[in-house]
Amino acid sequence: MQAASIGGSCQVEIGNRPASVSYAGQVFAGEFQFNLTVPSQLQNGDQPITATYNSTSTQPVALLPVHN
Repeated sequence: MQAASIGGSCQVEIGNRPASVSYAGQVFAGEFQFNLTVPSQLQNGDQPITATYNSTSTQPVALLPVHN
């Protein structure tokens, strides 16, 4: 399977701040890749990360460690 953009509306938030998404696509069956820019104004520490695609969101349990 070749990687393919998922199209539609995809938003990612890290620490309740929007991240800039440059690519969102499926790379393998059931596996998706998101290329994004982490917001620069985040505090150090574990920040919650959520993705929303066409009004469906990931569960808010994933954390992204941030260190500036």
